[in-house]
Parts: sequence; structure tokens; C-alpha cells
Amino acid sequence: MLLPAYALGIRPGLRIALASYNLRLASRFNRRIQQLIDSAPYAELFPDTRLKPLHGGTGNKKEAAAPSAAGAGNLVRTAEEFDLAGQSGGLLAVGREGSLTGNTVDLLILDDLFKDALEANSPLVRDNAWEWYNAVARTRLHNGSQELIVGTRWHEEDLPGRIAAHERVVGLTDFSQLGTLPPDCWLMLNFEAIKESPPTPADPRGKGEALWPARHSRALLDARRFSKATTAGAASRGRWGAWCRRCASRGRTSRATRRRASSPIRPRCSASRAGRGAGRHAGRNSRATCSVTAASTGPTAATTLRTR
Repeated sequence: MLLPAYALGIRPGLRIALASYNLRLASRFNRRIQQLIDSAPYAELFPDTRLKPLHGGTGNKKEAAAPSAAGAGNLVRTAEEFDLAGQSGGLLAVGREGSLTGNTVDLLILDDLFKDALEANSPLVRDNAWEWYNAVARTRLHNGSQELIVGTRWHEEDLPGRIAAHERVVGLTDFSQLGTLPPDCWLMLNFEAIKESPPTPADPRGKGEALWPARHSRALLDARRFSKATTAGAASRGRWGAWCRRCASRGRTSRATRRRASSPIRPRCSASRAGRGAGRHAGRNSRATCSVTAASTGPTAATTLRTR
């Protein structure tokens, strides 16, 4: 939550909208930002960026007369919204599909619009998120607005994927690219959990290195690839690998067909076919379908930024 607090520190008149998959998470982000702004080190760095006191006022006439962004006479400070004292800036937190009516947005931050892979693999949830983004969130932007989208790439048709299908998106590999592209262009920065692409100035890790080894080691990430069961699959760059849980327990992988993430996940273990090996897996039912574990093979997080 450093970015919103920093942005309000250097531009106290900024109006920020922060959205996540539900209001509870967005409100938690809001409270952490407020705690940071209330801290003594922050006040020393940015003395002009202040919040309404939690209990009572400060006696400052200028602060008391400062209107909120909504036009009210009093400053707002709740778990969902806050205004800055003596400034026109502030922040509003909403859940996915929440209302932004009546709020001008200078900086739109979308942080984890999908709760998990199950939500991201739901066409209905993806369609609703896309509709909300275009019909609600984007309508609050103006010529000078900026957008930042952060989240795990669970599915190739998530919000960044759909944006890339309709607008210009450039991969960010070097921070020297900032400021060199047209204002209507998106910059996308991918951080793979396990580095598979060549090193870049933006992500200089070597192939096979974990993103945060002190917290998520390579061994832990490898174990998750084989053990995390899902009914919808984990998508990345349109591909995933499937393993039969019964075969994996014996140290073998099945010849399950790779499918795109948007397709129904019905891989069958080669041993479950009629004929050789069917009895070991399916008993009398030679066409039984094995349960599978899907493993993500690509980036786990993506940051997409656009400056209008």
C-alpha cells in the first residue's frame, strides 16, 4: 500500500479509486493506507498530506472549512473512504462491481479483481468484471487519469488479457521505457513465480529462479505444481499441464492431453482407457476419469499500467 500513500504525498489533490474482488479486502487496503499516512515518518516526509483526526478536530479553521470531494462540508474518514485535510485529494475503496457514481477518479488501481482460480475460470465472473470495468470504472476517468492493474494471471481472458485484445499493450522489460510511449499505450510487467523467460533489466533473475525464495522457495513452488488440485485449471499464456493424481503417487505422469484453459477440463489418464492398465485404476469401470492436478507454468503476477 505504499504506492497510494506515496501518490497522495506528492500530489495531495489526487483522487484515487481502489478496487478489489470484494469490499472487505479493499477496505483493509484503505485502513493500511490511513495507518501509513498517520505515521510520524510519513508526516515528516509529506507534511501537507494529513487525515482527519480519528477523535475530534484539530481546531484548524482551514481544515474545518475544506469541503470533501463529494461536496459535503465535513471531511470523510471511514474504512471505505477518506479525504485529506485542507486538500482536495482522497481515496475511495470499492469491491468489484461496486459503485463509483459521483466520484471523479484521477488514479484507478485495480488490485486482485479475481479472488482465486475458481473465480477467474468462471466465464460469468469474467464477463461481469469486464462489464463493470467498462460501464462503471472507466466512465469515471478523464483525460489526465492513470490506471494501474495488479493481479495474478489465473486465466488468459482475464481483465489484462481482454484489454490486450482490444488495445495496444507493450511488455515492460526496462524501466527506461517509461515516458517514451504514447499516453494511450499500456505497459505490462510480468513476474513469473519461477523464471522461465530470459533475464531483463526489469526482472534480472536467471532461468529457474523463484520470485521470492525467502518466502516461496523453488521447492515449495514445485510441490504446489503437483499438489494443488483444481476443478477449473490454472491458466497461463493459454496452456497448463495436467497430471493424474493416482499416477503421480506412483512416480509416473499420465499422457493427459494439454488443453487451453478456456476448454472444459476433462483430461483422462492413459491408464483409464479400455484395455491395458484399466483394471489398476478404474476397476470394473474401464472408462473412469481420473482426478487431475493442474499446474501453472507461467507468470503468477502481472502489473499493467496506463497513463492517459
